[in-house]
Amino acid sequence: MALSFSLMLATLLLVPACQLIPSVPASPQTPPSPADNISAPANPTWVAPKPANDSQTLPNFSPVVAMVRPAVVAINAESVTLDFFNRPFTQQTDGSGWIIDDEKGYIVTNNHVIEWATTITVTLDDKRSLPAKVVGADYLSDIAVIKIDSPRLTELP
Repeated sequence: MALSFSLMLATLLLVPACQLIPSVPASPQTPPSPADNISAPANPTWVAPKPANDSQTLPNFSPVVAMVRPAVVAINAESVTLDFFNRPFTQQTDGSGWIIDDEKGYIVTNNHVIEWATTITVTLDDKRSLPAKVVGADYLSDIAVIKIDSPRLTELP
């Protein structure tokens, strides 16, 4: 019943709409002549230029990654928020940061990662997970500084 009603409604709406579209007679199109082409013709013998030397065309970033990797950390922040029915639930946010002071344990990250966080956990390159606290944050520049207490940290040079 519902299918036939939908089909009948579609027929009533589409048939009058199709009659409103004017028919345009097809005009014969002539192909463009070579004189219409104002750009220079393509050179079929062209090949891409070779690099000046035999080195790689893209730089090798592995030495840089090896140098900064010990200072890069993973950050997990948990915050308690309310759902649609006003029930509390825990929301997790993940991000990254880097150690800027190995003696004080300061880490730079984005403010949106730790904003409203009730608990912050930092995972170091050596797989240690440590609690962190917010030292300062600026939401306009989306920068935050958090602190962990741990020996044997590597700061970004």
